[in-house]
Amino acid sequence: MTTLAIPADFTIHNYRSTSSPVLSAVDILNRQLLGIKISEIKRGTVTVSFTPRRGIKKNTKTCIIPAEIPVDKELAVVVGLYLGDGDKGNRLKFSNCNSEIIQYFLKYLTRLGVRKCDIRVRISLNKNAKNHSQIRQLLKMFGFSDSHISIRRGIRFAKPVIEIKVESTLFAKIWKTILGKTMPVIINNTVLRRAFLQGAFAADGGISWNKCQHKKFLQKVSFSYNTKTEKKFRDILIECLTQENIPMWVKEAGADGRIFIRGYAGFARLYDLEVFDLHKDRLRKFHEAIKLADIFVDLDNEAMEKLFKSETQRKIATLIGSYQQNISKVLQGKRRLRVEWLIKMCLMKGLSPTDVIPHVKGISFKSSKLQNPSPNPLRTILKLKQDIIFKR
Repeated sequence: MTTLAIPADFTIHNYRSTSSPVLSAVDILNRQLLGIKISEIKRGTVTVSFTPRRGIKKNTKTCIIPAEIPVDKELAVVVGLYLGDGDKGNRLKFSNCNSEIIQYFLKYLTRLGVRKCDIRVRISLNKNAKNHSQIRQLLKMFGFSDSHISIRRGIRFAKPVIEIKVESTLFAKIWKTILGKTMPVIINNTVLRRAFLQGAFAADGGISWNKCQHKKFLQKVSFSYNTKTEKKFRDILIECLTQENIPMWVKEAGADGRIFIRGYAGFARLYDLEVFDLHKDRLRKFHEAIKLADIFVDLDNEAMEKLFKSETQRKIATLIGSYQQNISKVLQGKRRLRVEWLIKMCLMKGLSPTDVIPHVKGISFKSSKLQNPSPNPLRTILKLKQDIIFKR
């Protein structure tokens, strides 16, 4: 398979007032590399032509793409999805069993100018499964007719798998050119790097449980990859996780490779960066773990004074269902404040638990501490624990 070379003098520049870098299609493709050339530029789009054999015009293929492609969070997520679940052949293929992930990928392809008539969809079902009419109906909502959707069956498909393929080989060449040039930018940009991890986890991430005494405890969070065909994907993941200070370890056995996130310090860090958010089922699994985990918070002096002022330690202990000794240790700084206690104390004072979010200096999952947590994950933690308290 031949891949496009990247010109040494090619640069990514900022465009107008946006903070996202921008790829210029003219700069990257107007060099007649491997028969590719720009045939027309108008109204913010570029028509790219490709002639596999010189002199045979009927073999010339064309593709229309945006003249400028922002290197933004959406592109970074799609790159993560593609490197995790995409086919690296001479056509762009992507498969996943989650229909929302497929929708996300299709939406971005449309943004890049891919026409729906150039996309083929295949639904893989278990041999004994019924036709998945809901998925077909969903794809029809996106404008795909029955002629563009095929179904295959096999024993190895535990869940329905949706595969989308762009028929244009020219677009696959353009996509790989974009991919090769944007990866260094994504790795070295904090916002884009985190978006890439979100896409990679949605494609090849996993959460596993350990059952102990009829309770479930979060045991492993990992990224998986093929050791024979996805070494580059592995190296990029390790680089991104290292730059985000996420503890990890790598295990490879045959073609199966996994990057395991180490302990609750790593789990909490990924959650704080919203890496789980794109794949709703995996996010739900992590939320279940939060409900079971021991979580503590460190508050600033203003919040501590507001919560503990004018109340006796015995009254507070009775309210939260603990002992006076524990309250005394919290005030002395010898013990951390449980999230459940914090919620009950806020309600006692007529406050909303989310009111204290600006006053949280740190959050601890078991023995792992996370300094200055982001507001959104912390807000979710408070809500989940509040649901447990009131058995909702």
